[in-house]
Amino acid sequence: ALALWEAAGDAERTGAALLLLNRMHWWSGHTDEAWTACRRAVAVLETIPAGRQLAMAYGQLSSRYMLTNQPEQALAWAIELADRVGDVATAVDGLINVSGARFDLGPDWDGAELEQAHATAVAAGLPDQATRSLVNLGSMTLQRGEHGRAAPQLDRALEVALDHDLHG
Repeated sequence: ALALWEAAGDAERTGAALLLLNRMHWWSGHTDEAWTACRRAVAVLETIPAGRQLAMAYGQLSSRYMLTNQPEQALAWAIELADRVGDVATAVDGLINVSGARFDLGPDWDGAELEQAHATAVAAGLPDQATRSLVNLGSMTLQRGEHGRAAPQLDRALEVALDHDLHG
C-alpha cells in the first residue's frame, strides 16, 4: 500500500502507511527500520497542513526517543505535539511520553502527569491510553523501589485492560 500511496502523491496516506510500518518494525525488533519509517513519516507529513497524522507521527517519534533513553528529545517532540494538535488521543499519548521522559530525567517525577493522562483517557473513552498510562505509572513507580505504591497501580492497569478486552 505504501508504494501505491507514494505513487499517487497522497502524503497523508503515505505518512499513515509509514507510521504503521514503523510500529510493525518496532514490535518485531527491527529498530533501525522503525526509526527510518517514523522519520520518513514525519518528513512526508510535514509537507502538508498539520493535522492528526502529523501529530501521531510526532507522538510515535517521541515514544521512540523515550523508549531508547533519549528523554530530552522525547520532551521536545511531545511538547511540539501537544502544541500542534487538538486530538485527545494523541494529546494523551504525548502526555504519557512527557511523563516517561521526565521520569528518566530526574528524581522530581511523581507520576501526576500519568494520573492526569489516565483521567483524561477515561473521560474520553480511550481504554488503550488509560491502560498505558497506568502500566507506565506502575512500572515507573516500581523502578523507584516503591513496591507498596506500584502494586495497586498495576492492579488498576490490569483491571482496565481486562474490562476492555485489551491483549497487547
